[in-house]
Amino acid sequence: MIESIKNIDFLSSVLVGIVSAIFAILIFTMFRRWFLDKVLPIAHNIAIIGFEKAGKTTLITTIFKEIFADKILGIKAIPKGQNSISIINENIATLERGNSLKPTTDQAMRSYTINMTKGSLLRKKTYKVQLADFPGKKSKKFADENIKSIINTEFFNWAIGADAFIFVIDLARYLDDPVSSREYVANLSKEIRIAWQHILNYHEDKKEKILHKPLIILFTKADLFHLSKKPTEDHKTIEEIKKKGFGEKIPDEIKLSKTTIDEAAKNAKNDFSDLINYLKKDQVKSKVLFVSSFGYINREKLNLSELINSILP
Repeated sequence: MIESIKNIDFLSSVLVGIVSAIFAILIFTMFRRWFLDKVLPIAHNIAIIGFEKAGKTTLITTIFKEIFADKILGIKAIPKGQNSISIINENIATLERGNSLKPTTDQAMRSYTINMTKGSLLRKKTYKVQLADFPGKKSKKFADENIKSIINTEFFNWAIGADAFIFVIDLARYLDDPVSSREYVANLSKEIRIAWQHILNYHEDKKEKILHKPLIILFTKADLFHLSKKPTEDHKTIEEIKKKGFGEKIPDEIKLSKTTIDEAAKNAKNDFSDLINYLKKDQVKSKVLFVSSFGYINREKLNLSELINSILP
């Protein structure tokens, strides 16, 4: 009897020891993960693939401007390095003066490194976000059938190695006259398909990993929907779209109607449905978003908060 009690006491002690050890390991693992997130931000590279004058640089700058003004809830950002600090703040100042940003050239490739923090308290995570704003001509070469000319270039290595992909569709070109619009839909759909196929082919042995990375199909300049909900034959409307979509002065900020945006978005998604279905077919984290640098709903720039939260893990 005494011997049995001793055995039970021994087994209880062993069990308590095992449970305590497991608990200690869990606490250590959680603390280590929390500590590393604080001290060593998680690297996260974002590839923005869009063509000339699609509004990529303006959109990137507007995102930073909104984050700095604390208008995107739950997100904080600190530019890292003199280059990023100078470019971001100069671009913000240019927009605040009412001027358009100059297109990114081969000689003035803009790159940004930002520590971006998401969440709060114990759920807070910091990411070292690296984002390259490559010239539209570089993106176009990436969509060529013959890609040999850019293999091993900085742009190619960045695009194929990214942790998230954003494909940009320019609504100013889409909302042009019906003939130009059809041509734009056909050509852009072809170019984006080719670009994505290059990425998939390069990672053929790691395809499953690529299919779990965020992929955003991003329609820019959605504020233009207030001029026209679909391609138009009206000359004055077309000229106004071109003026506000590609002018030297930026358009005034406007309050958007959710009903108007939703209705117009249906037309655009329908016209690009083949491309959208192709990109979303196997992708686990895919999303279609309509954004605007100059239009807002409920005091927030259209879908910029959702865009940021969609590209971060």
